[in-house]
Amino acid sequence: MKKLKIVFNNNNKKQELLYNTVLSPVSERWIKKIRHLSKIKHSPIETTGTSFAKDIERIHREFCEFARIEYKIIDYNEQQSLNLLHELYVSNHNRLSKFKNNDIVYNFHNAIHELEDQKIGVNFFVGWGTKEGPLTEKFMCNEFYTKSILKNNIYLPWSELGKTPMIYYRDKEVSNINRLCELVKPHLTLRAKFTIALKDFTMIDFPTGFKEWFDPFKQTWLDHYKIKDWRIQDEYSGVLLAEPEDRTIDIKQILKEYPIFHSIELV
Repeated sequence: MKKLKIVFNNNNKKQELLYNTVLSPVSERWIKKIRHLSKIKHSPIETTGTSFAKDIERIHREFCEFARIEYKIIDYNEQQSLNLLHELYVSNHNRLSKFKNNDIVYNFHNAIHELEDQKIGVNFFVGWGTKEGPLTEKFMCNEFYTKSILKNNIYLPWSELGKTPMIYYRDKEVSNINRLCELVKPHLTLRAKFTIALKDFTMIDFPTGFKEWFDPFKQTWLDHYKIKDWRIQDEYSGVLLAEPEDRTIDIKQILKEYPIFHSIELV
């Protein structure tokens, strides 16, 4: 078992927390990434604390300018409009990811999801974005998803270029199996990005409407990605990576006094 030290700060005052890793094929790979990335500054784009949604119109304009595509005025309160923005991001991502100084691309993506996300405040995220480079790898992670989310624990979250089945359904995307296989993805990519649960999260069964909608497409989609099933934990959970050495801590309370993530390292 390896230990992690996570540091939060506020005006040069620091709060250090120790965690014990929970070993699995996923966590062993994640630990190797952290060993390298602990010396590299995390990305503010992928770390909780920076809000993009409030500037969505400006970010949308700047994204279009950077991508050299036409900017169109939309209603950012309509989910259908956000679906179009997400499609705009996906269709241009591979091309723009090769450009230098492309933070606006990821700011744009984060702003879209921040507007859509109904679980803001449930988790604290930390990531390195493009700084991960070759440390990002393909690995089927869903098999190792835990059945429960407990506050203060560290988890590996789903982080694909696309949507989960439930989010796709919630966003009223087109009911087409080809589009489904293109945009809806299980957890295929093992990144260093991690999340700390700020409260316990109870997983409830999928709503009947979703089950009825997904059923005609489900087996084809599962076969496409060579997975056995799509369970409740696949949609809402993650892979348990580490637990706090002191189980009495409360990350949510600590963040009120030390709101800035500073670093993580193996000790």
